[in-house]
Amino acid sequence: MRCSRCITSNKENCYHHQVCNTITLETVLADLEDSLAEFLSKYGKHYEEVMSKTKLSYDHTMANHHSCVTHIDYVILWNDPQKIGS
Repeated sequence: MRCSRCITSNKENCYHHQVCNTITLETVLADLEDSLAEFLSKYGKHYEEVMSKTKLSYDHTMANHHSCVTHIDYVILWNDPQKIGS
């Protein structure tokens, strides 16, 4: 459904709609807190403690993250014999 602004300007696609409300946000936050509590009971450590000790990079804005061997998005090329053999 298009908003009045998009109807007036005759735009076919309208992106002016609510994506999140307080009920949705409260539900997501409750799920997150449940997940963190489950993580603590399962592993006996707080998530922040585990993440502070990791050597794994996970910043999605990092340049060349696909070629950084410590990044979670690292890709081993199928034709790289040095990486495949190790």
